[in-house]
Amino acid sequence: MKLTTARLTIEPLAERDIPDFVAYRQRPEIARYQSWSPDFASRDAQELVASNPAELPPLDGWVQLAMHHDGRLVGDLAVHTLAVGYELGVTVGEQRQGYATEGMSALVAHLSPSPLFAFSDSRNDAVAALLTRVGFVRDGQEPDFFKGEWTTLDGWTLLPD
Repeated sequence: MKLTTARLTIEPLAERDIPDFVAYRQRPEIARYQSWSPDFASRDAQELVASNPAELPPLDGWVQLAMHHDGRLVGDLAVHTLAVGYELGVTVGEQRQGYATEGMSALVAHLSPSPLFAFSDSRNDAVAALLTRVGFVRDGQEPDFFKGEWTTLDGWTLLPD
């Protein structure tokens, strides 16, 4: 499975991506709003790659997709199969280059017309702007105890027309 855009190749995360994947996941400013911490290690990435399905959408669970620009890993997308639709996620190692918007737009188009969902920490303005740009609507909030502090989790939906 492979998606292509003007600048990106999007395909399941692979062994060759591990060094760059670990490097940006260890950056505190990137890990801040994500489920992992900056102590993310190569063995964590190896386990993820070993269990990563090759199909999109995945038949069950999550698939982690590498976003490559000129052969270089610049970020990743995640797709989780739900009973109805898919939950999406994004992490970008090279920020403010438009990679997240380009990759997420391609993923949304590929999964359309299925209902799509996303969740974000309400303090993460960059992800809120991204999700809005690609058509998601914020449709709910709930309190969340995350990484030792109370915050608010925003729910996002993109429904078929």
